Amino acid sequence: MLYDLWVKNRSVFGAAKLAHTANKIDGVDIGRDQYARLMRQLGIRVIRRMWKD
Repeated sequence: MLYDLWVKNRSVFGAAKLAHTANKIDGVDIGRDQYARLMRQLGIRVIRRMWKD
């Protein structure tokens, strides 16, 4: 579920946004740090996109 949610959001979600979205969808109250730990275990890395002004 966590990996699928990350892929659906173009791999740009970090732990904070992933935690917020997953908690809203599932209703499970898991903290941002726990999501960060799970992301590390799954090998999920955030793709940083920079926009030029």
